[in-house]
Amino acid sequence: MNRAIEWLFSHEPVSEQDITSIESLLNIKFPRDYIECAKNNHGGNPIPQIYGFVGHQEAVFNSLLSLNPKENNYIIDVYDNVKDRLLSGVYPFADDPFGNLICFDYRNSDGISTVVLWDHESCHENLEKAIIPICKTFTELLSKLRGE
Repeated sequence: MNRAIEWLFSHEPVSEQDITSIESLLNIKFPRDYIECAKNNHGGNPIPQIYGFVGHQEAVFNSLLSLNPKENNYIIDVYDNVKDRLLSGVYPFADDPFGNLICFDYRNSDGISTVVLWDHESCHENLEKAIIPICKTFTELLSKLRGE
């Protein structure tokens, strides 16, 4: 069942051009479903926010990273702060309340991303083990959101 998601504390909407600038800095193309949601809801917290995936039935989607360079949790700043602990081809777009990041993984050869969790505690031991698959698309992630 796909319930409506309420986004709390979202920042002012951004333009397609703002998003294109971020894509150029990262040298990626964000999935269309993410762009459509993020341009109006970036920085926001989804309600409901609990989701599950293999091995993690009570994961929490805290907020989308900001697409505005003047706001806290700006997507480029977050990426710059963790890129030395991330595998190449993995880019954060959201966070959880525990220091982990929800990311797009572009490492497959077709250029289509999947959604993964970056575990900040595991990254010091093994970069590959720090990347945990969640689902195939941003829309699928949103469809997993449920209350407690």
